[in-house]
Amino acid sequence: MIFLELAEKVLEKNDKPMRASEIWEYACKKGYDSRLNSQGKTPIASLSASVYDNMKYKADTTKFIKVSSGYLGLKSKSYSLDKTIIANNNKPKILEKEMHIPLSNYLVKSKIYSKTINANTTKGTISKGAMKWGTPDIVGVSFREDLHEVVREFCTETNIPTVEIYAYELKLELTLSNLTEYFFQTVSNSTWANEAWLVAFDIENEDPDFNEEIERLNQSFGVGILRLDIEDVASSQVILPARKRNNLDLTTLNKLCTNDDFKKFFANATSILKAPSVSRNAIINSYIQEGNFNKVEQQE
Repeated sequence: MIFLELAEKVLEKNDKPMRASEIWEYACKKGYDSRLNSQGKTPIASLSASVYDNMKYKADTTKFIKVSSGYLGLKSKSYSLDKTIIANNNKPKILEKEMHIPLSNYLVKSKIYSKTINANTTKGTISKGAMKWGTPDIVGVSFREDLHEVVREFCTETNIPTVEIYAYELKLELTLSNLTEYFFQTVSNSTWANEAWLVAFDIENEDPDFNEEIERLNQSFGVGILRLDIEDVASSQVILPARKRNNLDLTTLNKLCTNDDFKKFFANATSILKAPSVSRNAIINSYIQEGNFNKVEQQE
């Protein structure tokens, strides 16, 4: 038996479309996996690639169809909407704003302190609508906390950075259809940052075409991809790492300071940099309590 035959056998026995991971799980329960000619170390990826390649390169003869984002079915079956999982009913329905605090909790574990940016606090001639492609949803900052005071002074005198800044664009779902728009929105919003991240609650990474495109974009532009688990932030997963940028776009950074949230965030980060090392944690905690940085759960 090959992966295509296994997928067809599983889908024949089920009246609803399934993800590649669900097909594999069902196959293992029924013992179909033991009949495979070759399984390999990543059977779910192999199964997914086999089916999607079959649909792509043998469109006239394939037995498979893509019913909805990430879900596979058979051409020979009729799938009514109530039987599909188009709306991902097995996952909690959330709003994008509900991702902000979980992301801040995820970041603070790496000592990255963050702040939500409201584009409507922008002043001057820049239109608020244009700021959708100007400011990210969240900015972050981290400080080198392990440096001796003498080393810090040396870095100050020689202009060696002891701080890194981050840009985070948040989306509920990443699919092949919206990937390009969301990716380049992230690129546009992050030229001033050391690292840029596109953060999503749900990512369609069982589609080989999606995986190929997101890897290409990551390699070309360096934007990292993070799947955020809002219920258990420790289970969040870096799909692709961000590439660190050393030369920042100061012109854009200066322009973005017409946004009150953005300007205040960088003023607060500067205050922390100027403070003695022994005072930094107290200042950071006070900023979190005052809402200058996003509130996070108490860290153990």
